[in-house]
Amino acid sequence: MLRGEYGQARSFLQKNINDLEEVGIRRVYLWGRARLGYVALREGSIAEAHQILVDTTENFAVRTLVKRPPYGRSFVCKIVVSLMGRYSNLCESN
Repeated sequence: MLRGEYGQARSFLQKNINDLEEVGIRRVYLWGRARLGYVALREGSIAEAHQILVDTTENFAVRTLVKRPPYGRSFVCKIVVSLMGRYSNLCESN
């Protein structure tokens, strides 16, 4: 992905995500989904990236960190996007 080969990165990540989902390794699966969201951002697919990152953060909060997230979806999305250092406008539609 560092060389700008986003199609290749997407294919690799999607296969990896599918394999992890089959095996049931939830946390690593979610990290793969987050990386796929980043690939979508780099490709310029803002809506797709937004959906992937929102779904991923919700699942992380609900299934990995705590049973019931104490924060709203917009708050969690802003944290993830701020960590990425770009695309802060992604969370404004929530």
